[in-house]
Amino acid sequence: MYNGVFAVAACQGSLMAIEFVYNNQHRILTGKVSGRLIFEEVELAMKNIVTSVDIPSESNTLWDAREMEFDNIDFEFENQLIDMIKNFNTARGMAKVAIVSGYELGAPLIKLFVILLGETSRNVQSFKTIEEAEWWLSS
Repeated sequence: MYNGVFAVAACQGSLMAIEFVYNNQHRILTGKVSGRLIFEEVELAMKNIVTSVDIPSESNTLWDAREMEFDNIDFEFENQLIDMIKNFNTARGMAKVAIVSGYELGAPLIKLFVILLGETSRNVQSFKTIEEAEWWLSS
């Protein structure tokens, strides 16, 4: 479908799916989250990413959360994600991370997550559109 783009991983559970596509040309890994975010599936997806020989460790990442459900996300859940991400930081390097969500009620949770991720020395920003996120990741 896209030149230089190939699927690298997918996790599908009963309530959530994460699909990953890596764009060689722009060196951006896109993870599209649909449904409820389940910690164990996110952890499995992260393990797949860091062990993939097809994704360079310095590749920027775009998390597309426009189809994600936020009903199970709270401060404790976000802290669990942050702790998990800290464990993967050395394997993934310090690439940029963009999070895209158009869900207004989820915006405070995304902002809190970005602040918490910032404390791990990650270069993280949130965006409302894919285009804005891709531009920032490519600059």
